[in-house]
Amino acid sequence: MMGSCSGCADLISAPMDGLPYTEQLHVPYTKSASTYLDGDLYIPNTPGLHPVVLLIHGGGWVWGYNDDWAVAWMAPRLAAAGYAVFNINYRWAKRGGGFPRSIEDVKNAWAWLIVHRKMYHLNSNKITLVGLSAGAYLGLMAAYTAKGSLFPATAYRKVRLHSNGVIAFYPPTNLHEVRLIAGWWAFGVAKTYMHRWLAAHKGRGYAYASPITYAATGIRTYVLQGIVDIIVPFWQANELYHALKMHQVSVSVHFCAYASHAFMDFPGPARQYGWRKLLATLRAWDK
Repeated sequence: MMGSCSGCADLISAPMDGLPYTEQLHVPYTKSASTYLDGDLYIPNTPGLHPVVLLIHGGGWVWGYNDDWAVAWMAPRLAAAGYAVFNINYRWAKRGGGFPRSIEDVKNAWAWLIVHRKMYHLNSNKITLVGLSAGAYLGLMAAYTAKGSLFPATAYRKVRLHSNGVIAFYPPTNLHEVRLIAGWWAFGVAKTYMHRWLAAHKGRGYAYASPITYAATGIRTYVLQGIVDIIVPFWQANELYHALKMHQVSVSVHFCAYASHAFMDFPGPARQYGWRKLLATLRAWDK
């Protein structure tokens, strides 16, 4: 299903006085001699098992933290709506990450949630990956390669990854296409993200690192994309939609008519519209 966001201006801010929750900061999900990665964990103070959101920030794979604007705004609101949230950090391209290590980081966080499901009363059958921009790309790549041997959860290799679906805000879906648009700002970012891996794998290119390449093993997907996005053009969402449809994977793409890139970062109608769509999709999937 594809749609648009006419009427965005009529939406109001989501309330913060919902369910009580507990916040635990800097919870490590990967600890080794060379790598320490953590996230902030939000657990609703209600009985029973909680559906889970694995929240992945953006930043072009070269910057960003889990306290950045969009994810910092979304995490407590999701917890107040009844969702356990793991709002994670991951390695940047210039700090030990890049392709495919940043994808492996997401899978390690995902596996950590499954391993610790009893401790935190998590419903591990209802884990949804939610990412923004570069984080949306990482969510798609992690979800679409979860059942194979590619890009494994290096710290939890024996954990079987399973997800309720992936929700992606303005995701890059075809890095091969990005590469062809020389001079575009995103080309330099993608080149930095891929540089180390490409140097070691001369026979493979950007397509190997693109979510659209793995559409055949894709899972339920919902994409929110701004029509006037000049960082990730709207046609990338359109291409992913058709690739997933070709393989009979459930997918919805929603285009927001007046939204630019990173519209969840800033107060306003587009953010509120994105929030409502996010919450409605999570609730529909969790039935």
